[in-house]
Amino acid sequence: METMYNEPDYAGVAAQLGQSRLLRAVELQDRERLARQMRRETYPAGGVIFEKDAPGDALYFVVAGQVRIFTRDPLGHELTLRTYGPGDVFGEFAVLDGKPRSAFAQADGALEVLRLGRDDFLRFLDAHPLAGLAMMRGMVERVRYTTDYLQQVMVALDLLLIGDYDRALKTVPASASDAAIQRLIDAFMTLVRRVQERGGQRW
Repeated sequence: METMYNEPDYAGVAAQLGQSRLLRAVELQDRERLARQMRRETYPAGGVIFEKDAPGDALYFVVAGQVRIFTRDPLGHELTLRTYGPGDVFGEFAVLDGKPRSAFAQADGALEVLRLGRDDFLRFLDAHPLAGLAMMRGMVERVRYTTDYLQQVMVALDLLLIGDYDRALKTVPASASDAAIQRLIDAFMTLVRRVQERGGQRW
C-alpha cells in the first residue's frame, strides 16, 4: 500500500462522493468537509485493503480500479461476495457499528481509494448530524435493495423445491449475503441512535 501526499482536488472528490448511494443526499459543502478528512491511497493488483475479522477502522471510496470483497469456506476456497468500482463506498458499516470486518477486501488490479478513519468519521457525524440524516436516506435505499434480494431468495427456494435448479441459481444475485443484510440493519440503527442522542442539542 502506498499513500500519495499530493494535495487532492477536494471539490472534485466531493463531486465524486456524490455518486455514492450512501452520500449522494449529503449537501455538497458537507461532502467537501468529509473529503478533507480523507487520505488517498493506492494498492497494487492483489493488494489487501483489509482482512476478515480485522478492526472496522475505516471506510473507503473507490477513485479508480476495482475492489473484490470475498470470504473463504472451511476448505479455504474463496467466494466473491461483491465487487466495487469507481464512485462506490465500502466498509462504512464497520465504522458505524465498530464490529470486526465480515469479509476480505482485495484490489482487483491497480487500485486508488480515499480512506476515512473511523474516529474522523464519527467526529464528522457529531459535528454535522444533518449530514448523518442524509446518509440514512442512502442506507434506506440499500435496505430496499436487500429486501428485493430476500424476495429473490424466496423465489429461488420455491424453484429449488420443484427441482428447477438452473433457474434457482440464476434468480439469486451473488452480490449479497445474510451477514451483509444484518450488518446493514445494525449500522442503520447505530446511526439512528447517534442522531437521537443529539436530538436535544442545537444543530
